[in-house]
Amino acid sequence: MSTTASPSERVAGATESWQELYDEYVQAIGAMEDEVDQTEYHLRAARLLRDKLDNPGEAIGHFRSVLEIDDRHQAALAELAQLLEQTEAWSELVVVLETRLEEAGNAFEQTEIGLKIGDVYRHQLQDTEKAVAAYRQVMDEGENDERSIGALEEIFRE
Repeated sequence: MSTTASPSERVAGATESWQELYDEYVQAIGAMEDEVDQTEYHLRAARLLRDKLDNPGEAIGHFRSVLEIDDRHQAALAELAQLLEQTEAWSELVVVLETRLEEAGNAFEQTEIGLKIGDVYRHQLQDTEKAVAAYRQVMDEGENDERSIGALEEIFRE
């Protein structure tokens, strides 16, 4: 699937007819059998909903559709995590972050995602036990990150 703008996308951009473009994407998805094409169009629909139509709820649905096709799709996981945070869907965010953590390609990414999981448990879900486990996991992975140590120190002082 090409990432260049189609004629419909160029027209929508010029006329700001984003809803019509979204409707075209949904119709196209319904007619597609190829999962690669479905993935691409679900991503396009999700991004259009998020960026132009201010509809994060439906965008989340399209990112989830991508993950039904490929449960480890990195772009969908990352963008879904951003929307879940934006919409304050904390429990769902933790699940997505945990999937991203499993797939993290390097120590830096593992640390950042692990810290985010700890922060969500601690600050949004008020689950100190799970927050401590997340921060300790960052440390157990060999990353004695000052942020995880500091977070643990604060928790144990409380």
